[in-house]
Amino acid sequence: MEYYSRTTSNLLMNVPVSSTNGIVSYLENVGEMKKRLGIHVELAQY
Repeated sequence: MEYYSRTTSNLLMNVPVSSTNGIVSYLENVGEMKKRLGIHVELAQY
C-alpha cells in the first residue's frame, strides 16, 4: 500500500478575447490544485 500528497501547478486555460486583433484566445495560468491524500492499493491472488 502506498499513499501520497500531490500538488499540480501551472494549470493553463485558453482565455477567449475579441478576434478583431486576429487572436481569438491566449493561454493563462489559472492556478494550482492540491490532492491532499491519495491511496494506492494493489491486491494479487496466487
